[in-house]
Amino acid sequence: MKSYTILFTFFAILFSSQLDAKLFDATIVDVEGKTIKCQIKANMMLFRDEVNPLFVIKPIRAILSDGSKVKFRPDEVQRLTLHTTPSGMRVFESHQVKKKRYLLEVVSTGPIPLFKKYTQHGYDGSVMARYALKDPYDTIVLLNADKWRRHLTEIYPHVPYFEQEFEQRNFKFRDLEEFLAGYTSADLAGDK
Repeated sequence: MKSYTILFTFFAILFSSQLDAKLFDATIVDVEGKTIKCQIKANMMLFRDEVNPLFVIKPIRAILSDGSKVKFRPDEVQRLTLHTTPSGMRVFESHQVKKKRYLLEVVSTGPIPLFKKYTQHGYDGSVMARYALKDPYDTIVLLNADKWRRHLTEIYPHVPYFEQEFEQRNFKFRDLEEFLAGYTSADLAGDK
């Protein structure tokens, strides 16, 4: 029985150290356009040395340069930049999805901006990410894994690159970032 107690204590210490919130240098641009330099308190992922992106769906805990603590709701922030995360700089922008504003992580910029919208799984609390892109009318469209090709060709019918690439290569949904990066490269080269 003692060995179970020791093992449980060991894992409890291990997991609690992984769940600690850390401070990251950040810049917040609020909805009024005011730039605020601060530190953001965010939890880390359980088994990876990465920021848990679910912190953007809850009020963001910021520590200002004077030491005061402020919370920002996601709809009060226009843009959030984390400068010093283990995976590099991460940028989140506020966009309206359907009828509510969310902070979406910027995956790529270019002719077709790509974002990730994070939500928490209702059963186990894990991170769920969904790709979203901005259509020509600046509306955010959430993509489904099984309909993403159709969405792209319907939203951007004036882009022959999509049809050509879909015919030539068998892109999977997990290749979406690579696919749009290819389009951006072709667009910059004038090959679209």
